Amino acid sequence: TSSGSNYGGNLSLIIKDASGGDYDRRSFLKTDLSSMVSEATTAELVLTVNSVTSSPVNVELRKVLDDDWNEGGVNWTNKPAQGEVIQSFTVTSADVGMSLAIDVTAFINEQRNGDGVASFVLRTAGANNTKLVKFSSKEGVEAPVITIDSGGN
Repeated sequence: TSSGSNYGGNLSLIIKDASGGDYDRRSFLKTDLSSMVSEATTAELVLTVNSVTSSPVNVELRKVLDDDWNEGGVNWTNKPAQGEVIQSFTVTSADVGMSLAIDVTAFINEQRNGDGVASFVLRTAGANNTKLVKFSSKEGVEAPVITIDSGGN
């Protein structure tokens, strides 16, 4: 998101931290967990890397503290508060075209047992104007997915 603009229909989830201003980019994701009948033994967020500038880029997947937002309405000004880091990982130019699996098991179980909705934010770790990552969005070629294994339940 950037200032008052919304990019919910883009083909890519774009992240960049430019130390404020209109050049920061964060990407928000949300999923409904109401169909989960039991806790996950493993849960992964799978993202496909479209492009990377100035490799490597350190990325954080963080909890979003409020699920009261929607894809078409969130922007930099009204973005929900972010919580603690779920996972940190590094994306390099070698990852372009590849799918990365990020472990979100504990957070998925926490949210399943809570309000039944899990919201995430992707962001770069630290300010660097030249480092930007694009992941495929649900409108893109390889939509993000959450794979959940409940041990056969």
